[in-house]
Amino acid sequence: MDTPGVSVGSCKTKVLTDEQRAHRNKHHRELYHEKKQLTSPCDVDRRDSIKQRRREAYHAKKEAIQLSIDKSKSKKTRAQLSREYKRRQREFQENNLHPDSIAMETPQFTPQLILPSEGQPTVRAEDLVFPESNLTPLYIQTTSDQVSKKPTA
Repeated sequence: MDTPGVSVGSCKTKVLTDEQRAHRNKHHRELYHEKKQLTSPCDVDRRDSIKQRRREAYHAKKEAIQLSIDKSKSKKTRAQLSREYKRRQREFQENNLHPDSIAMETPQFTPQLILPSEGQPTVRAEDLVFPESNLTPLYIQTTSDQVSKKPTA
């Protein structure tokens, strides 16, 4: 199917001589300089600000890429993170009291050793007096008691 006005032949470009190429380049340079001189200072400032923004965006992107590369290189393995966590926990526990402890640190406390003297008699169990209690004992069933007493049907 042929369409009128459309040629399928090969497109040949005209070969330029050095003199023609020099004339063409000179003409393009003149047009470029004329265009550059015709631009107002406002356009020049605008163009400079656009160039500055592009430059800043380029460097910001480059820096962000470098940071992401550094982060990916410095990723720690799960084992390393676990060891660091355990070390921090151990240091924390060494420097703090047990949570169930009621002991408080007193800066004015000075420990004193009280040794029994040889002249004093030792305390015997018979000498100790325990006050009488009117309370009834309370029995709390343990899990082993609960398991051993299964209801039989």
